[in-house]
Amino acid sequence: MTWLPTVAVSRPIAHNFIHGGMHKPLHGLVLHIQQGTERGTFRWFNNPRSKVSAHFGNPKTGSLEQFVRIDDVAFAEARGNRDWISVENEGVAGDALTNSQVNNVAALLGWLRWYRSVPLRLANTPAEFGLGFHAMGGRPWGGHTGCPGARIVEQRMLILERAGFWRPPSRPVSC
Repeated sequence: MTWLPTVAVSRPIAHNFIHGGMHKPLHGLVLHIQQGTERGTFRWFNNPRSKVSAHFGNPKTGSLEQFVRIDDVAFAEARGNRDWISVENEGVAGDALTNSQVNNVAALLGWLRWYRSVPLRLANTPAEFGLGFHAMGGRPWGGHTGCPGARIVEQRMLILERAGFWRPPSRPVSC
């Protein structure tokens, strides 16, 4: 299963990814900021000239959207593309994630924990495993030192906490 209907709406793009090729085990999930809107980002990812994409898009409100299957390589982190799942969050550098965005990312990370053994911990370098952020990759990941921004990087512990409560629909949390 590489489309994730329990956590995201499928909205496949037609360009800017490679079928197959993701390394296993996955290192984790990388947070990005769109520097714009979900709609504009989807259009840009569908433009063959852009040569960029991400696995997921996360609007400020509403459902997480999946653009690329998780077994396919999205073009989001340059050298990290084959090791990391990527999520572009609607907004601009300096924004914090909305409650909806935090919940969407937490559900995605929870899914990755259950089905791909991604650990629920912070990743601060490309060599680590867990929840990372684009800037941690430095120049080899495109040199985007402000992505996704300090406020979102600071929200990673909240995302991890919520991801720990995510369960597949067939395995509810019991008290």
